[in-house]
Amino acid sequence: AAPPLPQVPDGFEISVAAFAPVVERPVMACFDDRGRLFVVDSAGVNLPFKELIKDPPHRIVLLEDTNADGTFDKRTLFADKLVMPQGVLPYRGAVYVASPPSVWKLEDTNGDGLCDKRTEIVTEFGSNGNAADIHGPFLGPDGWLYLCDGRHGHTVKQHGMIISQGKSGGIFRFRTDGTGFERICGGGFDNPVEIDFTPEGEILGTVNILHGNPRQDCLMHWIEGGVYPRADQQQHLDEFQKTGDLLPAVTQFGHVAVSGMLRYRSRSFGPEYQHNLFIT
Repeated sequence: AAPPLPQVPDGFEISVAAFAPVVERPVMACFDDRGRLFVVDSAGVNLPFKELIKDPPHRIVLLEDTNADGTFDKRTLFADKLVMPQGVLPYRGAVYVASPPSVWKLEDTNGDGLCDKRTEIVTEFGSNGNAADIHGPFLGPDGWLYLCDGRHGHTVKQHGMIISQGKSGGIFRFRTDGTGFERICGGGFDNPVEIDFTPEGEILGTVNILHGNPRQDCLMHWIEGGVYPRADQQQHLDEFQKTGDLLPAVTQFGHVAVSGMLRYRSRSFGPEYQHNLFIT
C-alpha cells in the first residue's frame, strides 16, 4: 500500500504535481517566469566524487503542464552530464546550477527546451560525493547569486589569480557572470543547504551538523563577517578573524537533516502565513 500523505491544516490539501516517469528522483526544483518547472532529477547512484566527475550521471529536466490541469505532463531533458547538481535557478533567460566543482550558467539559445550553451562561471569547490558541498545558487534581493558550501574546501581563481581559498564551509556571493566573488561568512559546520532573505535583506538558512556531539541541524542567521561552529573544527575556524564568541544557531532541530527552506511571500494562504518560513 502507498504511504499516507502528510497531514496539513484544515482548508489545505496535498496533490501530486508530477508523477513518474515525468520525474523520477527529484532533488531541487524552481519555477521560471513562464510557469515551467526546472527539476534536478537524480540518477539514483551513490558514487565518490572521483567516479562522478569521470562520467557525470545527473540531469535537469524541464516540466510543463500542457493542458493546465495542475499536473505536469511533459518532460524535456534540459541538461544531462551533471556531476551532482544541488540547486537550480532560472533567471533572466538562463538556468544557474551548483554542480561540483563549479557553478554553471546553462542557456537554451534557440528556445527548444534544451540547454545548448554551458558556461562555467565560478570554480572550483571541493567534494567527496556525499552532497555536503555546494548548494544553490540562490537569487538575492541585490541581484547577486548566493551559494552555500560545505566543509570540503575551495580555491576560486579569476584571471589566473586566486581570489578566495579556504578549507571551511561558508556562504558566498557573486554576480551572474561570476565576478565579485566573496565569502560572506563561514565556519566549521558541515553542510549548509538553503538560504532565503527577510524583507530587510537579512540572510536565513538551514545547515546540517552545526554541532557534532550531539548532532544538531539548525536554522541560522548568516551575518556578514560572522564565524560559526562546529567548535571541534578549530583548523577551519582559524581561517577567520574573530572578535568574540562563535555565533549561535537561531533554532536547533536535532538530528533531522534539514533540507528545503523558503520565506512565503504570497498572500494566497492568508495574511497569517505571509513572510513565515517553511522548512523541511
